[in-house]
Amino acid sequence: MPYIPIGCNCSCCTDVTLRQFAFICNLIFALFAVGVIICGISYRSHFVQYQEILPQDDLLLAYIPYIGVAFGILYVTSSIVILIGVVRTRNSNGNILLICGCIIGWASLFLTSLHALYHLIIFEVKGIGCEIRKCLIKIFRSYHEDKNAEQLVHQLQQDFSCCGITGPKYWYNDFPDSCFPKRNIQSDNFRIGCKYPISKWLRYSLGVVTFIYVASHIMHIISLISAGCLSERMVLNRLTDILETDLENEEDAGYISDDEDSDPKTR
Repeated sequence: MPYIPIGCNCSCCTDVTLRQFAFICNLIFALFAVGVIICGISYRSHFVQYQEILPQDDLLLAYIPYIGVAFGILYVTSSIVILIGVVRTRNSNGNILLICGCIIGWASLFLTSLHALYHLIIFEVKGIGCEIRKCLIKIFRSYHEDKNAEQLVHQLQQDFSCCGITGPKYWYNDFPDSCFPKRNIQSDNFRIGCKYPISKWLRYSLGVVTFIYVASHIMHIISLISAGCLSERMVLNRLTDILETDLENEEDAGYISDDEDSDPKTR
């Protein structure tokens, strides 16, 4: 029965070349995944700090840093398992590790794709600016009633160099000192409303997340394909060794005689 390739046909590559390529790809991706974890941790403080201004009906948005860290851990786990499998390719356990790493990798890739698609649909339908404006209105209206809202308003206006929701007119010339640079009322007040820089910040943050998603998907697919090719090559080599061993055993047992093959009279 002829061999029908079920994966990638890497006959043009030697075993050593394929092993080195898979190792390098997954090592680079493992380092990239560590960077994803670091980015998630660094963004966590910002998202937690400004959680009140994020759309409250979209819980996944508020937990983007935590989700990024979780996916980063899955990426690292997948890459490490594959790297160990690459190192142990001469052992029968190496192929099992490669398969397990690929399963973890494809599962994490599927989950990240669903998460990215969900946010893409949500943001296209709702619009970031409108949602942030609603949250800001709620916070600014509680300025004189809630001490926490008052502190948050001051923090937002100082951190984003803004004044009011859509501009200084919101305060009717009764500006809080947070509308001034470094809360110095002797200087000129901020002219831009908080809605615009906050929307810009959130869009930039989500742009960074989108870039990480796209880059991780590309790198992850390459690393998983290389691991899959190496796994297939290991299976084929193993089958070849078994067939060669069986043929040698048959020859040793006398099932195939060189004299009979060479003498036509015995046929």
